[in-house]
Amino acid sequence: MEKLAEDLRMEILLRLPDFKSILRCKCLSKSWYSLISSPKFTDLHFQRSSSQHAHRFLYTNPPERIRSIDINASFNDHSATIELDFPLIKPYTDINIITSCRGFLLLMLVKDQLLFLWNPTTGLHKQISNPPLPWVPTISYGFCYDESVDDYLVVAFNFNDPSWLESFVIFSLRTNSWQKLTISDSYQLPKITIPFPVKSGSFLNGSIHWLISCCDPPQVEAKIIALDITTKDLREIPGPPDDDDNCMNYDLGVLGGFLTITSYYKHNSLGEVKIWRMREYGVKSSWTKLISLSGQRKISYILPLCFTKDGEILAVDSGIGLSKWSDGSGNLLEYLEFWGRPHKSWVQYTETIHSLPLTASFLST
Repeated sequence: MEKLAEDLRMEILLRLPDFKSILRCKCLSKSWYSLISSPKFTDLHFQRSSSQHAHRFLYTNPPERIRSIDINASFNDHSATIELDFPLIKPYTDINIITSCRGFLLLMLVKDQLLFLWNPTTGLHKQISNPPLPWVPTISYGFCYDESVDDYLVVAFNFNDPSWLESFVIFSLRTNSWQKLTISDSYQLPKITIPFPVKSGSFLNGSIHWLISCCDPPQVEAKIIALDITTKDLREIPGPPDDDDNCMNYDLGVLGGFLTITSYYKHNSLGEVKIWRMREYGVKSSWTKLISLSGQRKISYILPLCFTKDGEILAVDSGIGLSKWSDGSGNLLEYLEFWGRPHKSWVQYTETIHSLPLTASFLST
């Protein structure tokens, strides 16, 4: 009977319309607090939230605002945008949002060189120590969750270090410490020999993926490297076919559960963007062109983030706004400008009520 009552309470909570309603139930009693905080319930809620596309887009609007947008709502629906408060610092001109995982954001206060994990839905946040690397702006990060040990991991390396393969370090939230990774270069990955910004990694299939630029004279090419978080092996993932010499840049991401490459071309004053999707992970021949965007208006930068519940592609547009595109025709459906100049402090995340592992200390607002 006790288990039946618990399962019934879980089902009731899972049917509540929003996160605030669930969080308010924590105050009813100790048993409700324990139930809502339990890994079983938070995982069930996360699975249901992910399937129902409870996704949001968060960005800073310096100096005083952090805003979050429901991506499934129309850009004309102003009620879909809420303001958030990161509890430790204002103004927000100093925040660099790096990436997200299971509702937690990895962010940095640049001036003070401080790293934090923050769940903007619940307010939980925790400072983590800096990686044991010389402080340089050429450090790239990856952030993921290892469900086999219930642990959040942060990986860092200096992509501008001639010995970049030797600079990999990994942080475990469980142990609250960094460790140096010994990378077996069994695939004989080439050295990164030219300055090329390596963005934060994308997590998929148990590996964190980065797009790096390698020089093999006389050619310069982009390569995908993947770090298996279990074996700690680094390998190369084949990229899509390069069918155009006019490609100017690439971006790597995950869209709809598939690895994607976005390539940018300069054919005319308008430009062109192609989005490639790897249908079968690790198989080069499975790369297919998902969509091509061109000829409608000037396109300098389109970074696809996720699908909406209606199957539209949500993308960061030219670094100053959001756009929604038809997955079939490639037509522009909606556009929202929220900056007057290119900006990088943004992230797409899924609303969750996850807490951090019990062995990790955290602060609560």
